[in-house]
Amino acid sequence: MLIRFIVNNLYSFGQEKEFNMLAAPKYSKLKHHKYELSKGGRLLKLAAIYGANGAGKSNLVKALHILERIIKQRKIGVDMQWERYKYSEADAPIYLGIELHRKGKNYLYYIEFLGQEIIHEELYQTFFDKQEPKCIFERKKEESGQTVISLPAFFQSSKEGQILQTIIVNNLLKKSVPLLTTLSDLRHEALEQVREVVDWFEEQLVIIYPNSKPVSFIHRIDSDPNFLKFANEMVKSFHTGIKQLYVRKSLLHDFFGEDNLRFVYENHLSKLEAGQIVVLEINEKEQVEIVMEEGKAIVKQLLFQHYGPAGKEATFSMGEESDGTIRLIDYISAFSGMVNEAQVYIIDELERSIHPVIMKALIRKFAEDSSTKGQLIFTTHESNLLDHTIFRRDEIWFAEKDKKACTDLYPLSEYKEHHSKDIQKGYLHGRYSAIPFLTNLKDLNWQAYEAEKTNNL
Repeated sequence: MLIRFIVNNLYSFGQEKEFNMLAAPKYSKLKHHKYELSKGGRLLKLAAIYGANGAGKSNLVKALHILERIIKQRKIGVDMQWERYKYSEADAPIYLGIELHRKGKNYLYYIEFLGQEIIHEELYQTFFDKQEPKCIFERKKEESGQTVISLPAFFQSSKEGQILQTIIVNNLLKKSVPLLTTLSDLRHEALEQVREVVDWFEEQLVIIYPNSKPVSFIHRIDSDPNFLKFANEMVKSFHTGIKQLYVRKSLLHDFFGEDNLRFVYENHLSKLEAGQIVVLEINEKEQVEIVMEEGKAIVKQLLFQHYGPAGKEATFSMGEESDGTIRLIDYISAFSGMVNEAQVYIIDELERSIHPVIMKALIRKFAEDSSTKGQLIFTTHESNLLDHTIFRRDEIWFAEKDKKACTDLYPLSEYKEHHSKDIQKGYLHGRYSAIPFLTNLKDLNWQAYEAEKTNNL
């Protein structure tokens, strides 16, 4: 689970800012919204981030995505240097930090980089009580230009460790490659804690943008009966007229025909032979998945069986469904992951194409379900969700730009108001800022430009 995320000098974050999922210690409402962990740890299962257009709420998601990319790609990408805060000094590094919880332990990871060069990197084991953090490793570039590292005790206390440390320093340490992933990829038992942090990024963190599509969704519907049951039950609850989802399987030649077959083979045959799932868009709203089964390339297409008048039923393809229905289908994997696994879903613009009533019902269902295991964090403009029966005050965050074009982040719990106060009305009236300042909109002269152009003719 996510404990906190810290960012500085990236996108609109010109100063160090922190977003966290720590439950406020004295807040007694909606106790089932938090996970009780060992040594007094209490983490929230839900958070909504509000803010005006351009306030930087989506930049928080993008900043976390940058850190995810660094870990998964095992390097600082050449493009990342262009994402720095535009008004910072040229020699100011980008700073990212994350504290996470995995398998009963907490870890705090920091990385600073300038251009593609890592300046400073640390990993600690942390604790919810007052116990001091334990350093697992540290990497630092000194003023002399030399990079020094400090590794776990095993590397100093054994001959094997000393040899391995020499190899790391002389052969494996690269200026653009995180020491975190270098150590993790060694797969040594003394580095198990390091692997846990990398595994969290690869197995538990999922970031969804407005145009994102779930990976291997169709194949999972076809091959996992429990997931199919979960999906069909969720679809029925949407009241969209869908009776059930099912997958139609076709041979590659039968689905694409002779003309398109060569394109598929030339571009994707190597992936299929390696056992990968190939996803192809067949129109702007629909994808199919191709997998190898029993030595044959099989095309899997998701179809929807609908109820019709007089008891009749009809089959629809994804391309024939509404944008709202497709977006709801996209979220099935997310809610399955949060209910059944300890996954952390970060969703940018949760309300995209979804009716507010359905979205509110989904959030309420997740919030009230005491059996969930994961976390849901999302950005939104949807003020109808600002309801104290759905959210705790520490689950609502606001993003706002200051006069220096820096994004500030703060939770509603910082405002000392009675819990019965109408949060939605307060937000829309600007009590918590984080909305567009529209006082002068009435003075906008829509016709001025066209009138001026006409007079000049």
